[in-house]
Amino acid sequence: MAIGPDIIIGTDGPDYLVAGDDGGVMYGLDGDDTLDGLGGNYYNDYILYGGRGDDLYIVDGGDAAVEDVDSGIDKVVTFVSGYVLPANIENLSIAEGFLVYGNDLDNLITGNAMDETLYGMRGDDVLEGGLRNDTLYGGRGDDRLIGYGGDGYERDLLIGGRGADTFVVVTESDGGFGSVVRDFKRQQGDKIEIAGFSATSMYTLNTTKNLGGRADRLDTGIYADDVLVATILDRSITGADIIG
Repeated sequence: MAIGPDIIIGTDGPDYLVAGDDGGVMYGLDGDDTLDGLGGNYYNDYILYGGRGDDLYIVDGGDAAVEDVDSGIDKVVTFVSGYVLPANIENLSIAEGFLVYGNDLDNLITGNAMDETLYGMRGDDVLEGGLRNDTLYGGRGDDRLIGYGGDGYERDLLIGGRGADTFVVVTESDGGFGSVVRDFKRQQGDKIEIAGFSATSMYTLNTTKNLGGRADRLDTGIYADDVLVATILDRSITGADIIG
């Protein structure tokens, strides 16, 4: 990390602080601040201190967001693939890149219109992949994984991990492949939630071989009005496992 000489200090109110060309340090102080590390050279990095308030950090390169415990509900927008959400920051959104990791808090992590992989890690997280082919890993905790089937051959892979997870499958009536739920575990309290169809839609379950791409296993397809909305890699799914 190449930290330059800039020192940018906000006020006790809401500030919008923008990086310069030389790298350095930003202090938001109190208030709901935006600390924008994109303004300078990609290779000259900033350390961003939000302070108290609900702060927004915009980072690229090696910018580092620093937040104290219980200082507000904060969010990072990252342009970096492989980004790991720092401690004490709750929410994360991908502007560019394809791989991000949460932290030990209850995170809200949202993807973009590209193929991406989201890891919630610990905490009760909400992961929302967006369009195209996404992979969502909840990790430990009672997580909510939101997958969009997309158009045509696009398909999201939802992996809850430990905890009572809710797999939300959202799809349009376009005949796409829907989402794939890899590790549904009724004994942990997992549920399937279907969204995007009308309240009058008819849901059916169909157990068949190789629906999820594995020739040696039986999978369950969930259909809404004869459209495949989700494939569950489990043959024991019943209507009691589905909500919404």
